[in-house]
Amino acid sequence: MVALGIDAYRLSISWSRILPDNTGRVNQAGAAFYNSIINELLHHGIEPYVTLYHWDMPQYLENDPQVKGWRTRKIITHYVYFATTCFRLFGDRVKNWITVNEILNIAVSGYGTGTRAPG
Repeated sequence: MVALGIDAYRLSISWSRILPDNTGRVNQAGAAFYNSIINELLHHGIEPYVTLYHWDMPQYLENDPQVKGWRTRKIITHYVYFATTCFRLFGDRVKNWITVNEILNIAVSGYGTGTRAPG
């Protein structure tokens, strides 16, 4: 990437890799994985642009009859916790955040037409 003159790189953080279950505890191995990527990018002068949600709803939130993934407003609390956790873990080095990748695809194709998996 350096040889190509790339000075920015977009990556996504898997919600399930950081918060693998509904306990709220961080998977330290998952955090270490993203820390190593972010640190390596910065070491080479490449600015990370991090997407928080890239079509990977944790299964425990999709299956929870109270939450139901994106189908109820109860997901908001969970998403805010995930985002806040990422800001705490990586925010000292990541300055550019993207909340949701291609939200229209999720809304229309996932829940409207059913041509993609929901969430």
